[in-house]
Amino acid sequence: MKKYKFMLKKAISITVNTISPSSGSHLRDKLVRLKTLLQGQAVVVGDTQRVSANEHPQGLVLAKDLVAKQFVRSGNEQISSNLFAVATVIIGVWAEIPDFGDLFLGHLHKRCPYTVPYYVAREENQTQEDYNKAQGYMDKDGVMENKQAFLKRMSGYIRLYASVICSPMPRAFNKPHPYSLDNGWKWLIRVLNLEPRPDVTATILVDFLETAGCAMQQAYGTQFNKLLAVLCQYYLPKIRQVSASDSSGPLTRLEDFLRKCVERNRIAPPEDLLSENF
Repeated sequence: MKKYKFMLKKAISITVNTISPSSGSHLRDKLVRLKTLLQGQAVVVGDTQRVSANEHPQGLVLAKDLVAKQFVRSGNEQISSNLFAVATVIIGVWAEIPDFGDLFLGHLHKRCPYTVPYYVAREENQTQEDYNKAQGYMDKDGVMENKQAFLKRMSGYIRLYASVICSPMPRAFNKPHPYSLDNGWKWLIRVLNLEPRPDVTATILVDFLETAGCAMQQAYGTQFNKLLAVLCQYYLPKIRQVSASDSSGPLTRLEDFLRKCVERNRIAPPEDLLSENF
């Protein structure tokens, strides 16, 4: 049923790829369209064609998986100005269809194990190329992506993960947040309990804190500030120890971010965060 699968993919990709923070009604339209599809009702594709996930016994399962994959892919492909709009639609769908959330997290963890957080251990006698693949480096036409491209992709996934955690549940939904800030607290604690890795640890920390740090500081207050103090006083020196002198970019970003936090005595909110009344 190649044509049927193509139509499902088309309906999903068009919807997810056109999400933007242009207006509340726009986001509501995207959310309703995805919910309609994942609840087995027909949606229009193109001008006149329609497709329903109930046209095949496993169509609904496939549709949920395709939507989850497309959202995770958007973490790498979406420009930053769309990030919180995408996150708002994700939590809206997740609140209505819980097993979609399981699939979303599964695909996100698979593409970016640092969202667990988890560092892939290098096996004995494993080549650098095989180890890079195990960490998530992409091999395209026999050419392995470089470290900068890899870190940029991981940044996108971490920011997507953090934006889902810190985006407020729209009031109109009248439902609890499906993956709220306590997951951000757990993630940060777990990172600080792991031995840091060169470049990667500094990258994921600064991207996470720039995205969700303000919301966590507002929610946890003094306890969060104590956690930041632990990061600055005890964990940052560990990161410095494992960082090579010729690859100081991520470390410098993290140090600059933490310095500004200390100077301002607060974490600035991300510019594009949507309010619960958007």
